[in-house]
Amino acid sequence: MNSMVGRKSSMVSWQYIAGFFDGEGSISPKNKRTSFCIRIAQNDITVLQRIMEFLNMAGIVSGMEKPNGKCNSLRITRRDSVTKFLKFVMPFVIVKKLIAQDTLRFLKLFPYMTRQVRGMLIQEGRLGF
Repeated sequence: MNSMVGRKSSMVSWQYIAGFFDGEGSISPKNKRTSFCIRIAQNDITVLQRIMEFLNMAGIVSGMEKPNGKCNSLRITRRDSVTKFLKFVMPFVIVKKLIAQDTLRFLKLFPYMTRQVRGMLIQEGRLGF
């Protein structure tokens, strides 16, 4: 699944993104819940913007941040987008393959719970928060 992105005819592909993620990315838990945040850091915001456009065409919601004046960071926080991103890069990831596989397994084993479902489970004593 390759796509031409940007005016300079730069190729952005899942292989390219996987390599970038392997070298400059991270996966971390988000807010003590059953969700995760994927970040890819880079000083050159143009590269991240091209990746973000590519991800958007694949239905993956992402955003940009520059925390505390540090380098630019592309982040993916929506559960469905994290899952989709990891499934697309999985065949090409080398360094972060194990954590990517573990994250996908976790997301499958612990599906998203709405506030209503979480509240009902707590009331029934089946969820101890």
